Amino acid sequence: MPVFSAAGLDLLACCRYFFYQGTPFTQMSVTQNRVHCRVVGGALRPAISLTVLVFISLCSWNAVAEEGAAGTILALEKKWNDVYKQSDVAAMDSLLADDFIITVEDGKTFSKPGFIAHNGNSTLSVAISDMSDLRVRMHGNTAVVTGAYHERGTDAGKPYDYADRLTDVWMKMNGKWRLIASHYSLRVKP
Repeated sequence: MPVFSAAGLDLLACCRYFFYQGTPFTQMSVTQNRVHCRVVGGALRPAISLTVLVFISLCSWNAVAEEGAAGTILALEKKWNDVYKQSDVAAMDSLLADDFIITVEDGKTFSKPGFIAHNGNSTLSVAISDMSDLRVRMHGNTAVVTGAYHERGTDAGKPYDYADRLTDVWMKMNGKWRLIASHYSLRVKP
């Protein structure tokens, strides 16, 4: 009993093979942009095989589209990090949704205008702003990013050094991805 697991365009090749062989699918599941099929011998009518082929092709197309959107989100996360470190308020304004809200390490929350003003403050100097272990979860026109964050710098002449966990929420609005919420919380020390 052959088992097949693939993502993207490789999946179409598998479906075509099974379609032309007349092999029915007995189990099929989709997990994390991968389609898993378990098959047994026997012949199915071509109409049923074609239906399965179309279904799996649509799943495959959706998986490829989500992977592309996830790559776009990761690029936007990098840009968001660079813009923050450089205090580029004009670029920051273009990335943030009008109703953006952020919770920072000390528990303070800022709206978009408040955070831009805070970040544009000349007393804040960011020396290190690094993100790692980023994971993107796509939910239609919304993306949730989680990861680790390290920031070091000075604020009003006082040094600070944060090692955080982050959650960023992006939403596609009018054809453009905008950051709608961010949350940074310090890791609990053991």
